[in-house]
Amino acid sequence: MRVVFMSTPDFGVKALEAIAKAHQVVGVITQQDKPRGRGKKMMPTPIKESALSLGITVYQPKNVNDKESYELIKSLNPEVIVVVAYGQIVKRDLLDLPKYGCINIHASLLPKYRGAAPMVRALMDGEKETGITIMKMEEGLDTGPMAMMKSTSTDGKNAGLIHDELAIMGAELIVKTLEQLERNEIIWEKQDDGKASYAHKISKEDGQVHFNNAAEEVYHHIMAFDPYPGAFTTLDGLTLKLFEPEIVSCSAEEKPGTILSAEGQLIISCGTGCIKVGALQKQGKKRMEIKEFLRGNRLLEGTVLGG
Repeated sequence: MRVVFMSTPDFGVKALEAIAKAHQVVGVITQQDKPRGRGKKMMPTPIKESALSLGITVYQPKNVNDKESYELIKSLNPEVIVVVAYGQIVKRDLLDLPKYGCINIHASLLPKYRGAAPMVRALMDGEKETGITIMKMEEGLDTGPMAMMKSTSTDGKNAGLIHDELAIMGAELIVKTLEQLERNEIIWEKQDDGKASYAHKISKEDGQVHFNNAAEEVYHHIMAFDPYPGAFTTLDGLTLKLFEPEIVSCSAEEKPGTILSAEGQLIISCGTGCIKVGALQKQGKKRMEIKEFLRGNRLLEGTVLGG
């Protein structure tokens, strides 16, 4: 099958590799190179790097919906367009262009968590499971009919682990979906809009930890922002990122955010219950396991974080 693949982050790399083994990827559409790092060097997207390593031609239009981009994609004569976290809304002309339409790999169990940040939002909300949905794209936000779905437990997994697991899962499901498309075997399932929820885009500021919440909520928040951009609080006016949380029982009545123990471990009071933190990252420094951190940084019991 002739496939145009549209994606930008590394979440789409496994899917591109899997499709390229089974089909003819006639072009990859990705976002333009952007300056990154301290030197602001222009860097390609992870998808561009992957596509070039596979010998696939890469296109980087500023606006994928303009006439020039449409004519370019039309000239590639795709039978299907596969979209994975591309970063631009795809409008009707493009959606209707290929024989089999545009198929999206979405990182949630639709109709829950439609939108830009489904993995992080699901973990923040303490969902017991998440997964991948393969759907046919419409003009609405992740509203199209579904072809396949697969779930996985979130228990003990941070956003990094979920990201990697769902990337592999998405690659497996999209290959199966394309096979069934060719054989005309897919039974499309309409989404129940009444059960829809939305995963709005995440900003770095959303990572701030609010210790007045219950320990369980703080736990889910830290897991949702690990490894990026990192759940954080402040200490002496500097950002302090928190990782590897564990809910622990305690009878503390101190103000939420108070350090209860800093002897070889870090235990912090919450609105109800306490949280034990396994790793920290001081502003401008590297991430460190808690014992290593405490050897070089003094934290005093009774200090209130985020104050």
